[in-house]
Amino acid sequence: MVGILAFAAVTTSLMIYGIITEQAKYLWPQMAFMHIEAVLLVISAIVSITSMSMGIQTTHRLFGAFVSVHEMEDHFGPIWPFNMAVLSFFGAAIVVWFYIIVRGAYDFILDKEYFTKSPNIEMVKKVAL
Repeated sequence: MVGILAFAAVTTSLMIYGIITEQAKYLWPQMAFMHIEAVLLVISAIVSITSMSMGIQTTHRLFGAFVSVHEMEDHFGPIWPFNMAVLSFFGAAIVVWFYIIVRGAYDFILDKEYFTKSPNIEMVKKVAL
């Protein structure tokens, strides 16, 4: 878990450096990590919903290694896997939203590089008769 957090911090730092220095190649690690993150969140949501619909034995098998299922049910009620699924889907939606923002910054930097390297093109308005 700490390794994932450290990797996220490194990719975020690279992304910030890439935006400040306007180097698009430094945004790719963050975008790749966002893909992995979104997939993992959707998978965890599917597992949560599946475990809730298949009964308490399945919930114990799937989540027993991570949490005490009885304590979770005492504190959060019998539909806690559904709550976990909602949070996972919400997290995936946030990741997709941030991916769109980072991808827009990536495209902007690439466009800026392209148009600064090409010669100036005079824009002429043509009127059709």
